[in-house]
Amino acid sequence: MGCYSDIGGEALDLTSDDKRNGEIDKIFQAGTHTDVVVNFPANIAAVFNRWLSTTGVLEMQKSAGISFVKLFVMTADPQCVQALKRSLNAWGSKMRHEIVQNLDASYEEKYDEIFAEPELSDLVKRYSIPILRMPRLAYKPLSTIN
Repeated sequence: MGCYSDIGGEALDLTSDDKRNGEIDKIFQAGTHTDVVVNFPANIAAVFNRWLSTTGVLEMQKSAGISFVKLFVMTADPQCVQALKRSLNAWGSKMRHEIVQNLDASYEEKYDEIFAEPELSDLVKRYSIPILRMPRLAYKPLSTIN
């Protein structure tokens, strides 16, 4: 909230099973009347994926006048690459993805190697996924962002 409260950000409590669905439903509800940006830590992926698969929100997005876009900010870490593949395999046909390669975390050559791998290359082509590269930042702006 320290980063987003001045622009109307709201914290969601996704740690409690009792609150989880009601809290995450706020994303869909808000998206019906305004643009919504959701910033989840990686450990919330299972909660978010369960919500996507059990609520039918992806099937309802068109009739509700909304469109989900997953902005996948990544590093070259193997766990991150596997998470991207899982997301594309699960949601690539139902939700637009955009990939952001964090050049502060890995070099361009490493990403080139990762995206040359046949499975990932095929997924990116199949779903026409744009790949953006976030450049290395000087210490001061990076410190501010962190």
